[in-house]
Amino acid sequence: MVKISFNRGLGLNSRKKRGALIISGMFRSGTSLPWRILTADSYYNKYFYEPLHPYLPEEVKSLEIYNDYKNNPDILKSWSSSFHLKKFFLNKNDDYPELKEYLDLIIQDRSLIKFTRMTMRLGWLKNHFPNIFIINIVRDPRAVCYSYCSRQGIQILKKENLIKKLYNDLKKKKTDKSIISLMLEDTKKELGRIRSKHRKPSAYWHQEILESIIEVQHWREYIEKLLKKEPYVKILGLWKINVEQSLKDLKSFEKDSITVIHEELCKNSKKIFEKIYSKLNIEIPSKIINEIENKNPSHKYFKNSHKFHLKISQNWLERWKVIDDKIWKDALEETEAIDLMKSLGYKL
Repeated sequence: MVKISFNRGLGLNSRKKRGALIISGMFRSGTSLPWRILTADSYYNKYFYEPLHPYLPEEVKSLEIYNDYKNNPDILKSWSSSFHLKKFFLNKNDDYPELKEYLDLIIQDRSLIKFTRMTMRLGWLKNHFPNIFIINIVRDPRAVCYSYCSRQGIQILKKENLIKKLYNDLKKKKTDKSIISLMLEDTKKELGRIRSKHRKPSAYWHQEILESIIEVQHWREYIEKLLKKEPYVKILGLWKINVEQSLKDLKSFEKDSITVIHEELCKNSKKIFEKIYSKLNIEIPSKIINEIENKNPSHKYFKNSHKFHLKISQNWLERWKVIDDKIWKDALEETEAIDLMKSLGYKL
């Protein structure tokens, strides 16, 4: 049973020097939302979004949120596309000098950094960068899977029972324009954009990640079974691996980390950010409160790049419910993820 704790630490008046602030989570877990809000904190003066992205140089050319990579040319010179998958899992004492050298340029005292490829390397990261504080974002695995599939390539599920069931249910209800049609249209556009950049669709990243960590002794037998399953089961299994490993690593430095449930962040943003700043032993800045309450938003890095908002409805959070409950339950039982979900407060 995993127990999530929000310890308040030292009193707010005994401020300690802040190091880099790291936001980490599995892809499609909602890590961009706290990033957007935290850019309003004027303490941070360097911003690094997805340092381990396999197509980072291409992204840097097109989006303003990558400006701080442009300001330091040595960063991209030290970057490697192999950081995306090579040694996706790291023990805290493992040797990876190329990655360490690269992150030395990014992880500095006033840096704000968002990763989606660090969840199985947090122990290593903290061991090599002891002054960092980590915000670990966890989202309902059904929402992660649904978001991933609908955004990154529904064709990977098109022939599976998940989609067949959805299509038949919607057909019986005589829906004017089914959600599956919308998802396929969005996917067609997304794949067209990705292929135009001559890069492999991210729809297959879950497969590549699993194959890259199959040699890890602790996960080998589990992954061998998982690789024989349907794509959506693999995604749910990858969620289990990522979350279990991140929680295990964070136990070693609870004072310098906090696990945040994405759904709670969306519903009670102010309360969650008060907990984050309490663990940092700092009073929450007024600019962060203004950002949460949408009063004079001051962040600049998402102005033209992303359209996030905090007025997130329950329906938006539970879009995955269009899929039959039994399909989710059967898949989660196959991945043995139900106990972990319950320990985090998720209900079936």
